[in-house]
Amino acid sequence: MIHDNAELTNDQKVQYLVAKLSDKALSVVSGVPPVGANYNHIWDALVSKYLDQRVVSSFHLDQIISAKSIRSDNAVQFNAFVDKFCSSVECLRALNFDNLGEVILCHLGVSKLDNELRRLFEMSLAADETPSVSDLMTFLKNQGKIFTRIQPLERDNKSQVRNNSVRSQAHVTHAFMTNEKSGCDVCHKDKHPVYKCDKFLKWSVTNRHDYIKRKNLCFNCLGGTHKIEKCPSKSVCFKCKGKHNTLLHFDKVSGPPLVVPIMSSASSARNYSTDSPPSTSHSSVTVDKSDEIVTHAMCSTNQVSASVLLSTVKVQTMDPKGNIHELRLLLDTGSESNFLIEDVVKTLGLQVSKVPSSVHGICGATSPVKGKVDFKFFSRFDKSVNFAVKALVVNKIADNLPTQPVSAAALVHLKNISSQMMTSMYPNLW
Repeated sequence: MIHDNAELTNDQKVQYLVAKLSDKALSVVSGVPPVGANYNHIWDALVSKYLDQRVVSSFHLDQIISAKSIRSDNAVQFNAFVDKFCSSVECLRALNFDNLGEVILCHLGVSKLDNELRRLFEMSLAADETPSVSDLMTFLKNQGKIFTRIQPLERDNKSQVRNNSVRSQAHVTHAFMTNEKSGCDVCHKDKHPVYKCDKFLKWSVTNRHDYIKRKNLCFNCLGGTHKIEKCPSKSVCFKCKGKHNTLLHFDKVSGPPLVVPIMSSASSARNYSTDSPPSTSHSSVTVDKSDEIVTHAMCSTNQVSASVLLSTVKVQTMDPKGNIHELRLLLDTGSESNFLIEDVVKTLGLQVSKVPSSVHGICGATSPVKGKVDFKFFSRFDKSVNFAVKALVVNKIADNLPTQPVSAAALVHLKNISSQMMTSMYPNLW
């Protein structure tokens, strides 16, 4: 070995040594001039950096432990194993441990610990200390005591988190508990929320209000047993922005009646009949008409001589190219599905997936469904308010709404809304 060769001078040794260094090893002594006077300094720096007996012993022990099983009929594998095994054993002996057996047992024990426990074990040792089996056993026993002490605390924390989760889930379930019942409490038929019940929607606002109050339900989401001030729903009344459901809104409209003359044959009105008893709704604005009856599949007329002014809203959406489009949506709380007309789907370039379905309307009339699309729209005033829905594609949803000119005098409760917005929402306003 060059280091122990007495015939070589330190100048020669340092040249041999530096010539063999590269990468990180060379950087260790890069600031020291490679001259004979600095040879011992360079040598000690390298020994201190790389001659860590524990690292070296762990490497050679892993070489032996990780060696694959060999077959007696494979000479190549056999010789490779012999070379690796013998060289590793010789290197372990050359480290001159006081008790090599202790080192081996300690290595096997530490190899079963995860990274965090290994880090804690190393922190319990001195920098150059070679741990014994006793050191490892003492560490493991102490860690066992620590785990025993903190386990009840962790169990209590997990129990608290689980209880909070259960309470949170129960709160959400109660908020929409009408979805989980075996049947509707109003019509006692299919399972659906009360705000989608046809029978409930036909009631007057007074009857709806009395039912919600009698059942102790929330006046905002129409579900659960919580108070309205604790309702998790962010929705408000579409008409007055109050903290109650739109279906429970009492309209207080003052002004002249919306009488609009319609030129039509009187026989068309006389021949019209309905099995629905007349009722009065406080939540709709009606247009009186003398002769003609105009109805739509998604609205329920209260009187033979009236048509409902349906709720609509203007929103914005974005096509795949990033272009903004403005759409007008018809709001129907009783609808079981969402619909888009085919022209809108083509304009937006939405991907249509086939779905075997059809829409059933009045008198059993059936309209084909072109497919289903994923549709996202957002508020014109705050794009953070957005909704993603699945919609069925149809040729047509309704005629141009409203179907009759509407007198602005009957919409005084909307006086705080800008005239520009009113004109855009109701083009037939006069």
